[in-house]
Amino acid sequence: MNCSSGPHSPSRRSTIAPLQQIHPGRLDAGNCQTTSNLLTANEPGAILSRMADISKHVDKAYEQMSFEQLAEAPVDALQGVSKGDAELLEKAFKIRTIRDLAESKYYRWAQAIVHLAQTSKH
Repeated sequence: MNCSSGPHSPSRRSTIAPLQQIHPGRLDAGNCQTTSNLLTANEPGAILSRMADISKHVDKAYEQMSFEQLAEAPVDALQGVSKGDAELLEKAFKIRTIRDLAESKYYRWAQAIVHLAQTSKH
């Protein structure tokens, strides 16, 4: 893989860890730090199958940012979230950044409820 930082660097661990939580064991992004580097990694297993193209999930102006920078980007950097939506999220839940959204207790509660609902079916 041709990404810039070493395979055991702190930046690799900090940028890839959140994606590994989504699909543990399904991501080996090597040295990649930015969304575009992750997308150009061609080794087997390097890209999440369901989020293979991160750039489809953020506005064009944010495509070249590192994952750390994206985490601190305004929530309207996400595709489909308008400035008006972002203002409502801030007013209602104090959510300003993508990190705020991901770490929101309401988001986590909702994820837990859905996960438990799915596992209780089995």
